[in-house]
Amino acid sequence: MHRWWGQQRWQMDETLAWNLAELHLSVTRFTQEWQLRIVQSTRISEEQKHWQFHGPSAPLDMPGMELRRHIIGDTHDTLQLLPALADRPVVVRPAYPIYIGAQVSVLLHISTPLWVMLRQGENASSLLDIPITRPTDSWLGANTCAGEICYATRVFGRLHLHEISQHPFRAVTPVRILNDSDQVFPLERLAVPVQLLPLHVSEAGRLWTPTLNLRCHASSQHAEIHIAKEVDPMAGPTTLLVPPRTPLGGGNLIRALDSLIASRKIAS
Repeated sequence: MHRWWGQQRWQMDETLAWNLAELHLSVTRFTQEWQLRIVQSTRISEEQKHWQFHGPSAPLDMPGMELRRHIIGDTHDTLQLLPALADRPVVVRPAYPIYIGAQVSVLLHISTPLWVMLRQGENASSLLDIPITRPTDSWLGANTCAGEICYATRVFGRLHLHEISQHPFRAVTPVRILNDSDQVFPLERLAVPVQLLPLHVSEAGRLWTPTLNLRCHASSQHAEIHIAKEVDPMAGPTTLLVPPRTPLGGGNLIRALDSLIASRKIAS
């Protein structure tokens, strides 16, 4: 798959522009300033795969355009355009109920939407960090007081990778769920903590995260979540693109409340 991201070079006073699904972006370089012009549709079209890079062009001028001016010491002649995972958990749900048998482990392939970042330099703060297609907000928790705001996506995971089409604006997260109990576990929805995950790209151009391993019990309100150190071998050789938004520090075993795995009635 041809990649829409990467390093781009600007001449002084030059504008480069992109169409990424429903997001229109143009970037102009001046001596001490980057000007970003953004037009983003309010429509939610998660299946939109079209994108186009425009070489040197006139600054974007469209209805609803937002202008952002970033004043810095000196502008470099290059910026890095990068994909990124969402900045908070993404809630996915099956089209039909899923029931995981007692002492059964199942591997799901979850597809979540991407953000776009624009950086000057390796460790510089981002000039831009926005969703390519803005997901809807979703509340996930035991009630209206206990829980957190997440994003919702219309696409749930598949048992087999080939059932997920390769998408330029979505990343695949394998999620292995172990029902460590003697009862059937009904999975109604799942909040994937993508802000804790690094983003990799395979040689084929598909975007991946490491596997999430979840161990849950039907009678418990908690789940143990272990983030694998490497991307699953099914991805083939991969390269790290973006580190986690929220590093876990020295350990990668975290404890999650029932807001991550929802098998009971919850407020939304």
